[in-house]
Amino acid sequence: MYNNIVTMRYFFTLFAFSALFVALPFSTSKAQILPDDGALVGFWQFNEPSGKLIEDLSFNGNQGTFENGATRHIEFRKNISDLVAYFDGVDDRIAIDLISSSIQNLSEVTIQAWIYPTQYAGIIMRAGNSNLDRYSFGINEQGGLYFRSGFKEQIGAWYTEPATVPLNTWSKVTVSAALVNSDSVSFRNPKFYVDDIEIPATNTLAPRGSLVGDSPYIYLGNNQDLINRAESGFDSAYEGSMDDIRIYNKALLPVESDDPGSSEPPTPTEVTVPDTPLPISPIAQTPEPTPSMPCPALSRNLELGSSGEDVRSLQAYLTSTGDYAYKATTGYFGFLTQAAVQRFQAEQGIVSAGSPDTTGYGLVGPKTRAKIAKACGGNSSAAARPDTPALQASLMQQIQELLSVVESLQAKIAALRQR
Repeated sequence: MYNNIVTMRYFFTLFAFSALFVALPFSTSKAQILPDDGALVGFWQFNEPSGKLIEDLSFNGNQGTFENGATRHIEFRKNISDLVAYFDGVDDRIAIDLISSSIQNLSEVTIQAWIYPTQYAGIIMRAGNSNLDRYSFGINEQGGLYFRSGFKEQIGAWYTEPATVPLNTWSKVTVSAALVNSDSVSFRNPKFYVDDIEIPATNTLAPRGSLVGDSPYIYLGNNQDLINRAESGFDSAYEGSMDDIRIYNKALLPVESDDPGSSEPPTPTEVTVPDTPLPISPIAQTPEPTPSMPCPALSRNLELGSSGEDVRSLQAYLTSTGDYAYKATTGYFGFLTQAAVQRFQAEQGIVSAGSPDTTGYGLVGPKTRAKIAKACGGNSSAAARPDTPALQASLMQQIQELLSVVESLQAKIAALRQR
């Protein structure tokens, strides 16, 4: 029964993304935003196991550094544990060294981030080393989003209504803007989005003159002066967590800027179940043979920080068993891979408590490698999962959630076509 449910789960996942692909016009395809086409010029996820260095996953070399106590920690986002950046609201910040020319002197920009603010007012991203910053994106004291760009005669400033962003909740925020002189025919007001829903801008301050020059740094969570929450004005230190921060050199819509391979689908709210639901085939009650799984060649201990093709094959195997929840096999043994190993060990009766150092919980050692090899060797009892009512109910709930996601995506596509 477990295998039938898992098959259904993957079928509906495929159905959801197939429906999105078929319905969207080619102008918003994923190919437009991949790193190799130049649109994605900065991408930071904070998944490094330790240290202050933050890799630029857009492969443009714009690496970041944790400064003044800013750090990464594990939080749960959509029931998946993940490493995120945390800022204390005093002097924490991340400095991004702009190595690539593709991220400097932008004429268009789209900034997108997952944020979990614990207090209102705070910089999400700011470019500039002076009071007249090139651009700044953040939350104001009333809980609205703001975008500010520096012009020599008068800055441009745009706000959304108060309480646009909730506290103590993960939200995906996006701003899309043109960075050109105020008298240019291509100048237009920025657009704001929260969880892909456009939020109107209010209380605008019209810019005048030409844009100020760019700088070699971008700051996350604070600015070059290390201001704190007590200071008034646009700038304030951010308090809370951030993750999945991206910057594009084009003014994109959210459906264009949201890479489905890395971001989470929006959670639908108050979705109405259709009167005629999609047909679901009855679940067979007779046991079926365990499907073949990719068998990793593991000859060494694998633990947090390990990397290589054997880690990648381990991730592929744990994906086939349903234990690895991440969307890509990276070849790096991080916290998500460790959690997947722990789930597998507990389900197979190897170990279910302790730590990698004490009991081997989360370590791919001899016992775990032997269990994987036995399962790959065709022993169905070793690869079988506990077929419990709770597990069945959980998987069926996930199927229903996927159906709701399909409905939500179709509704958003219809709304986009009407614009």
